[in-house]
Amino acid sequence: MLNKFLLIVFFSIALVSGCTDGREKYIRRIIGSELFISEELMTKVDGNESHLSELDKELRIVVFSDSSNCNACDIRFPLWKIKYKELNLLYGDIGLIYIINTSDIADMELNANIVNAAGLRLYDTKGIFSKNNQVFNQREFNVFLIDRDNKIILVGNPLENHKLYALYKRAIEEYTKNEKN
Repeated sequence: MLNKFLLIVFFSIALVSGCTDGREKYIRRIIGSELFISEELMTKVDGNESHLSELDKELRIVVFSDSSNCNACDIRFPLWKIKYKELNLLYGDIGLIYIINTSDIADMELNANIVNAAGLRLYDTKGIFSKNNQVFNQREFNVFLIDRDNKIILVGNPLENHKLYALYKRAIEEYTKNEKN
């Protein structure tokens, strides 16, 4: 059942995002694969220790940023806060994890704290996440919906595309429905 669902999800993403060959190959390769998150090798800021439970949730959204310009602009903390709150109201306890490749942790924390950003922030100062995962070089493909085993259910940034956000909601609803049965 889950494999059939993943196949439907893949073709929906391809349709929604108007994939080119490179994007389509990336999506086909990454859906169902494991996303490696080495949180013990990343920097956690003191204020985030209470958010470590995000790592243990059944479903998690992982937002990766490797922007050379402005990580805070790339991530868009205020919009994620709104989407995260909405998804948790609709479907229960969903995790949100930011993996941010930057050496300027103080600046990122300032930006996140100004908006009281939701979720766990992990700072990947050594590029571990990129080395361990097949990350596509376009930011719209650096957001992942993963299950408790870190298997990728969806890839793509739902902030960039309302049809993709609807697909995220449908996938979360389907996953939570299957887990209850």
